[in-house]
Amino acid sequence: MPVIESLIDTASPAFAANAGRMAERLAEVRALEQKVREESASQGATSSRSAASCCRASAWRA
Repeated sequence: MPVIESLIDTASPAFAANAGRMAERLAEVRALEQKVREESASQGATSSRSAASCCRASAWRA
C-alpha cells in the first residue's frame, strides 16, 4: 500500500492546541451521550425508536 505523505507537523504547538480542543469537544459529546443513556434507562426505553438510536450510537463509537 502506498504511503500518504503529509505536511502536518504533529510536534507543533498548533497541532497540540488543536488536539487539545478536539479532546475537550469529544469529552462534551461523551458526557451528552452518557446523559442520554441515563435518561433513556430511567424512562425504560421501551420504544423501538429508542433502541435503534442506542444501537446506532454504539456502532458509531466502535
